[in-house]
Amino acid sequence: MNPRNKKGETDKDKEEERKQKISSAKKEEEPSVLAVASTSSDEIALAVSFCERFSLVLQTILACAANDFTVSHETNSLPGNKISRKLKQLSQNACVAFETLDSFDFIGSFALCSHNDQLMPVPISPRKFGKSVNLDMFRRFIELEVDKETGKQITTVDLESETVCDTPNYKLFTVNQNSEEMHLQIMAHDEFVKTHFGKYPIINVSFLCSEDVTSETDALNLFKKSIHEAFKNHPYLYKSSESKLKVDERCVCKQWCTEEGRRRNYKQFEPTDVVNGLRDLSEYLKIFHGRKVFLLIDEFDSIVSKAVDTVADKDELRKIVGVVMGAIGGAVKGNEDNLAGILITGILDLFDSFSLSLLCNMDRVRFGDDDPCLKYYGFNLEEVEKLFEIFSVDEGLRKKAITKYNCYCTKRGDHGIFNPYAVVRFLESHMRGDASLQNYWQESGNVQCLHYLLKNDEVNEMIRRMLQGDCLSDISKSSDQMDLESLTQLYIANRDSRARISMCVVGLFLLRQGYLSYIRRREGLPTAVGIPDDLRPVFIEKMVEHLTQHCGINDIAHKDCQNLLNNVMHVANKDKAEFVKALKSFTDKVGELIETTSMDPCNEAGIETVVSSVVLAAGYTCANQGYNFKHNRVIAHKDGQGIMIELKYKEESSRGALAQLFTQGCYKNFINEKHYDGSDIKLHLAMGLHFTEKIEGSKVKATVHCLRNGEINEVLKELNIEKVDRTTGTEIVTEVRIEMACAENEGTNSFVEKAICVT
Repeated sequence: MNPRNKKGETDKDKEEERKQKISSAKKEEEPSVLAVASTSSDEIALAVSFCERFSLVLQTILACAANDFTVSHETNSLPGNKISRKLKQLSQNACVAFETLDSFDFIGSFALCSHNDQLMPVPISPRKFGKSVNLDMFRRFIELEVDKETGKQITTVDLESETVCDTPNYKLFTVNQNSEEMHLQIMAHDEFVKTHFGKYPIINVSFLCSEDVTSETDALNLFKKSIHEAFKNHPYLYKSSESKLKVDERCVCKQWCTEEGRRRNYKQFEPTDVVNGLRDLSEYLKIFHGRKVFLLIDEFDSIVSKAVDTVADKDELRKIVGVVMGAIGGAVKGNEDNLAGILITGILDLFDSFSLSLLCNMDRVRFGDDDPCLKYYGFNLEEVEKLFEIFSVDEGLRKKAITKYNCYCTKRGDHGIFNPYAVVRFLESHMRGDASLQNYWQESGNVQCLHYLLKNDEVNEMIRRMLQGDCLSDISKSSDQMDLESLTQLYIANRDSRARISMCVVGLFLLRQGYLSYIRRREGLPTAVGIPDDLRPVFIEKMVEHLTQHCGINDIAHKDCQNLLNNVMHVANKDKAEFVKALKSFTDKVGELIETTSMDPCNEAGIETVVSSVVLAAGYTCANQGYNFKHNRVIAHKDGQGIMIELKYKEESSRGALAQLFTQGCYKNFINEKHYDGSDIKLHLAMGLHFTEKIEGSKVKATVHCLRNGEINEVLKELNIEKVDRTTGTEIVTEVRIEMACAENEGTNSFVEKAICVT
């Protein structure tokens, strides 16, 4: 016999009642995809954020696309009923495909861990990698839903002994937009759902900052505004007749909720009130509901990041960091009686020794560094391929999209990470018939600090070398966090282009912002940080801008050089006379470009900066110069065609420059298995380029010795370097045959003698 509870109901009766409530929830009308189309993308994301991040992603894509299609329908350019059917079909397919994917790990094992007296997780990842989406998903799972005016619970079940199953949030986790039952794995964990779903009052606060922060006062005002918004979610604390708060506590709540302009409003609170603001709110919610509160903080570092760009002086920066950590620490430390748990997200890891004394139980989960973060932020290859399959992206476009958007890597370098925002925007565009691969993430925002940093001479040199295949190999040895000293260095570098700054600090800052990534390296090499392929255009544009503004580079002449270089590569296998004409035009224009610069001093390193910027801006990718990296050398490739250029200034000659490319083994950069993981890149052009000294009143003259692939093969044939290995019968690649020829001085001399010379 089933034991009876205090109301005389058996467990069987209670289960039957629960099923009836679920059934009732499913029968209520759900908005169609097109019905949601009039709202913004953010509102759609909130409206459909039921548990699985993929359900959120897919529904968001569909709703965004529906919004665009609805506009088209109004202009009679597309039949609305056909679109509606297509969207409905895609929505159904999406839900079926992803109902088996689970976010139980995120909610149960990760975000709720602080409920179990474990370390408090602080996910650190770049913007638009899913921090706010996951935070909102988590909020909807645990949130105790109440009437805002009265504070009365929406659910009618007994929170202590029953499962919440009659709220709007419950429907988000159990019923899709087609009013069909969903089978999300997290909802199968009965005891877990019974314990946590819809059981916690929530403090949901964002410190996202879009305003200039020039002083400690600015930071305090921004915090007041954020705390004001958090209190506004709970007006019942002072309005409800059921409130158990004291009169003075109700007055505090009312003042925090009151907009600026009224006699008593949130702007009038003192700094000590700001520090205690979130702590007070947690206490009031605990008193009202009789239940512990969950604190959710998004963009905790945003005010500090903005201050690095706009603060008046470094002492004010230190005060602002103190305000931020003091306010968060005031809400967290020693508040166990009111808080059930905390989840904080941000971009920069600002938890130095000062903040750790306030926030002692932190578990910083850094993007790219730790397995837990990878499971919840960013997409992996399998997930992206499944999305592409659902949205019928053809195979050719899939490969291009995967190559473009798979630009982040883990610290171990074992697999790639896709930016969710870029993937979602690509699929959204694909649904509208736009198959172009745009730089969605880069165009979604910018880091102002990056603009200033790239004016710093040392930083610019570091970025230029990274664009040429170099990398930061010692960043992983640093503390991995942006402490007060690091922020101060960034502040100074932003204002003084010649200030000394640790490249590890710059690298770590750009890594956390998403502008750098850990990169894949050959086995045995240490972890390194480099520029993701998809972000190279951002840095190239900034580098050229720096040269134009600070080195006197003529922008029009620079673009002419880019076009002329592409033409040289294009006609390299055509008529010799046509090639010589194109080569002379390029050489003369580069000479003019060097002549007009204001570089002081003008030397091989400076000339290499200019020439490499031309090569990069023309769309070439510099090779990983594992062999004999030098400041006077550019080695790059584009569309499978490799080019290597040796540069000389004043002394020596273009002939000697070309010879060095062979004597120093630069062709080895194009031996695929050593550098390109099997990609098909071949040496197309070898060039020795010499410039006469830049003297006021005289022109800089450029001379070039150049070898095309055709001349290289002629020399190999004359030297009887065989094409096929007699032992294995396999073809010997050109670059290996060059190596065989250069084993003797005769080979190098033969290559130089065969070169085309243009003065």
